[in-house]
Amino acid sequence: MRPTYDASVRDAVRQRMSPPNRESVPEIARDTGIAVQTLYSWRSQWQKQGLLVPATSRPPEQWSPADKLATVIQTAGLSGIELGSFCRERGLYPKQVARWRQAAVTSAVGRSCRRHWMRMAPTHRACLTSGNYSERITSKLGKSDGSSASWRKRRKHSARQPHC
Repeated sequence: MRPTYDASVRDAVRQRMSPPNRESVPEIARDTGIAVQTLYSWRSQWQKQGLLVPATSRPPEQWSPADKLATVIQTAGLSGIELGSFCRERGLYPKQVARWRQAAVTSAVGRSCRRHWMRMAPTHRACLTSGNYSERITSKLGKSDGSSASWRKRRKHSARQPHC
C-alpha cells in the first residue's frame, strides 16, 4: 500500500528543496524515508504549478534554463520591495533575476528572427550573407537618376528575380 503524505509534510519537503536550503532529492529521501521517485514526482508537479523548486545544491547561476525562466515568470509582477523579499527568501539577487529576464527576452527575439530567416527563400538568404550585399544596395541607390518611374521599373523587375 502506498503511503499518503499530508500537506504539512509536502510543504516541509518543498522548503528543503527550495533556495536557500537547496537540499538534493537523495538527501531528503534519506532523511525523511520518502521514496526518491515520490520526491521527483512532487518536484515535477511543483514546477508545473510555477513554483520555484530547483532541487540542486548548485549556485543560482548554474541552475537550468527552466528554473531560471520559472524565476523570471514568478517575479514578473512583483514590485521592488516584493522582489527584494522574494530574492532574500531564495538566496538570489535582484540583478540576477534582471539578467535572466533579459536573457529570456533576447532568446525569444532570436527565435523569432531565426524563424523569419528560415522562411526566406534560399536565394535571398544567399544575397544577404554575401559580403558585398550592402555595397550593391548603396551602389544601386546611388546610381538612381532620381526619377521614381525608373526606380519602380527596376523594383518591379527585381521582385521577380533577386539581383545577387
